[in-house]
Amino acid sequence: MTGYDLSGIGVTVQGLPSDLAGLLDAAWARFAADPAPAAPLLRARVEAAPPGPAGGPFGAKRMTASFTGATARYAMPEGTAEVAQAGEARIGLAAAPRPHQLFAFLNLVHAALAWVLPTRPALLLHAAAVELEGRAFVLVGAEGAGKTTWAGLARQAGGRVIHDDLVAIDLAGGGPHVLGWPVRNLSPDPALPGRWPLAALLLPRHAAAHALEPAPPALLVRARLGANVPFVTEALGSSPPLHAALDALVAAAPARTLAFARDPGFADLLRGLRG
Repeated sequence: MTGYDLSGIGVTVQGLPSDLAGLLDAAWARFAADPAPAAPLLRARVEAAPPGPAGGPFGAKRMTASFTGATARYAMPEGTAEVAQAGEARIGLAAAPRPHQLFAFLNLVHAALAWVLPTRPALLLHAAAVELEGRAFVLVGAEGAGKTTWAGLARQAGGRVIHDDLVAIDLAGGGPHVLGWPVRNLSPDPALPGRWPLAALLLPRHAAAHALEPAPPALLVRARLGANVPFVTEALGSSPPLHAALDALVAAAPARTLAFARDPGFADLLRGLRG
């Protein structure tokens, strides 16, 4: 069994073949935990077929999801996962080249975490997160919202990109914190363990000049967040932990609309944002 500490979120993995486990250790090296976390949030058991030929190009977006009560089922050509919201996950990997099996495992684990996190409570969001002077700002939006552009501009302004695609926000104890997270990080900044207090949720609006504006009413903010919870969107109407975590985030985190242009000047507005 191998264990990982994802900035306070414990994960254990059993059953990976040694060469595949080595690839995972390399991908998540900064998050390795020895000994393994005593009370991991996610406990994954893996059955991997022997390596085989590629069935085609790897496509993470070919994953499908279904939900029955507290159980989620995910399927993609390279593998499947059955995940209980209590934290047990059974992952099967189909015959494919080892790198494809690793990518499939990582995508299935990301989906499993999205399903399990709300029980903590915590959430995984389609968003970008940057750190400015010790505080985290999270820009929420689906593909095409400008997350990667915004994160790069924040880096130019002296900020650190925590993540530019999937952001984990922990709501358990001491207010909301954004987590350093090795999940599908597309940023050139290395994924590092860490926790940063969440200063604001930002709803993006492209504009000719930078401005911080009031957010829409809380109900609309919640709807925007709900539309950007990956892997579990279809369960929004049937998962009490997911509903509770969304409510907790809206209640705990200030929200603003950020109008921003293609230059890093918005960073000074964010640095000055208090309360």
